[in-house]
Amino acid sequence: MQNLLRAEDTIARIGGDEFVLLLADLNEIDGYTAILDRVLTAISSPIQIEGILVSISASIGVAVAPPAEYEAEILVKRADQAMYEAKLAGKNRYQVFAENIDRDS
Repeated sequence: MQNLLRAEDTIARIGGDEFVLLLADLNEIDGYTAILDRVLTAISSPIQIEGILVSISASIGVAVAPPAEYEAEILVKRADQAMYEAKLAGKNRYQVFAENIDRDS
């Protein structure tokens, strides 16, 4: 996945099958949607392991904040909530956090 990101981006495994992508300096929604589309495409591409074709999918939660409002703990919590919404909506997709998700939780 690191090869799909830009030099200024960061990826970290936070446990099990959960990762955090920190996408820096994006001003337009198209900036992160293009990156997330590349990640989803790469993850869902089948690979062969010991002669067996294996496919996986991902559910991605997105939390966006301007640098002045950046609080890592809150962003991770919001992204986690959005990820669960993505899982409910189906496989291999992302969901952007919305305030109503927080209220509904």
